[in-house]
Amino acid sequence: MMMITSTPREYGLDNLAKVTLTPPYLGLMDNATRQVRGSRAFRQRKLAEWHNLFALAMIASYRLHILFGDFAADALRVVVALRSPVPLEPDGSGALRRADTAVLGITWPEACLRMPMPGSSFCEVLDPQPVWHPNVAMKPKAQVCCLGVKLPIGIPVTEILLLAHFLLCMKAGVNAWDPAGVLNAEAAKWFQLNMHLLPLSREPFLLREDKT
Repeated sequence: MMMITSTPREYGLDNLAKVTLTPPYLGLMDNATRQVRGSRAFRQRKLAEWHNLFALAMIASYRLHILFGDFAADALRVVVALRSPVPLEPDGSGALRRADTAVLGITWPEACLRMPMPGSSFCEVLDPQPVWHPNVAMKPKAQVCCLGVKLPIGIPVTEILLLAHFLLCMKAGVNAWDPAGVLNAEAAKWFQLNMHLLPLSREPFLLREDKT
């Protein structure tokens, strides 16, 4: 399994394409260039997405680690560790349990460049489980995340990760109660009765120390 830690740089979320990658990211980018598959246009777009994903991991050293990347898959597939609060099923006393990191599987298919896709098409929580969240399906099914009813054409992978962070934090702007996005009705009812716990975190995705 690939485990990549990050090196901070003076960049932000709006200029990832300008980030100069450093080892070991350069080696990973070389692997992606040699193994990438698909139409010419999709190969070029996937390589741009891989670069920006590596750049995000570099500058968001606290928030994001890349664990595995499948460069040869038809879709862009990556597994990441995202430091974010993860609500878990309440304990015997009814208190919400939490984890501080989610392992996410991201799948970004070529079809997303041609049409809007359901918000449940891109992201799955691999660990921990069971997640207790209105917009995350519970085991024994895959813990698929609904990031919105429809996501726009060509949404970048980095934006999917940002949406996943905001979703898990249950910050303002994420409509966890929209019936079209609810994958766990019991969790939705529970949080509606415990709104005082929200949001689970107010931290921005990119912390000040990431840009030192």
